[in-house]
Amino acid sequence: MSNSTPSVSIIVPAYNSEKCIVSCINSVLVQSYNDFELIVVNDGSLDRTPEIIRRFSEYDQRVKFISIPNSGVSVARQVGFEASCGDWVTFLDSDDFIDTDFIKNMISVSDESDLVVSSYTEIFDSRKIVYDVDSNYYSVLNLPLFLGNHLSSCLVRAPWGKLFKRNGFLSEMKSPLFIQNMSIGEDTVFMLNFLSMKPRIRECGSSRYYWDRRNDSSLTKSSVPDAWIDFLVIYYDMLHNLCDLEPIREKVDYDLIMKVGATVDRIASVGGDTKFNQLKRLSVFAKNSISHSSYWSDRRFWVPGVKYLIVRYSPSFSLMYHTLVLLNDSILRLRNIKKRFRSDSNPR
Repeated sequence: MSNSTPSVSIIVPAYNSEKCIVSCINSVLVQSYNDFELIVVNDGSLDRTPEIIRRFSEYDQRVKFISIPNSGVSVARQVGFEASCGDWVTFLDSDDFIDTDFIKNMISVSDESDLVVSSYTEIFDSRKIVYDVDSNYYSVLNLPLFLGNHLSSCLVRAPWGKLFKRNGFLSEMKSPLFIQNMSIGEDTVFMLNFLSMKPRIRECGSSRYYWDRRNDSSLTKSSVPDAWIDFLVIYYDMLHNLCDLEPIREKVDYDLIMKVGATVDRIASVGGDTKFNQLKRLSVFAKNSISHSSYWSDRRFWVPGVKYLIVRYSPSFSLMYHTLVLLNDSILRLRNIKKRFRSDSNPR
């Protein structure tokens, strides 16, 4: 790479990533598009992560190694962004990877665009979920259409799998880009802040980001119901201020109801004496934010939809219902344990 400013800056925050950082960095270094810089920020890792990154930086001059005390992914991304200089910026998590032509294909459709979004694949232990985009173009006036098509996907929720224009957009956003005192939802808040700048958006179906959920440390956040409720309130307010939601009201309601149902599960699964107050807060949010929905024909909607109706109209019944569900699950697990014990005790 020459000494000139790179076209693309790739920012990777890394914390205790020794098991996956090699495949992540390798997926960048084998890109068919070479005009990039890779900035890897070690966020106070306690394992061999910094040693691995340092070796890559010594091997390839495109790799910049930065190490900071443990401060969280938002701070690590901000540090990486401030050290970057590319015309375009993309974020890559340390346990994920990208396909070989990811950057080339994204750059090829970036003309007259301020944000380029890719297809992505979620990888679990036993299955994969594929989310494909086409080659649609959304002008400044088409933001509601983009939200309507992708509201419940990571195209709206996550900063990865995208090319962000620096000049006039990232460079004009309030610093820091990522809110650093949020325990949940900071990625989505960043995305909604960027979308509030009314970017021209291009989809790139020929590029793919691989979101590896097998080492998903974010799952540890799922046990903080109050933080999730706080996020839901912020999320809806930001959506409401982003554009006129009425043309996509049903899709907004569907997305919120799915989130309410998931939050009810979190409240029910966490011990403590605050469950009822949390459900009351969630009930107030549901009543004030969700107007109607015609998604009852979608079976995926039935369970969260029922949870939403329960918490909206009777938080106390909601708590009782989920206590019974958890008790039933415990009984089923005990029965399975007994069956396995009997099977092991009576071999054929």
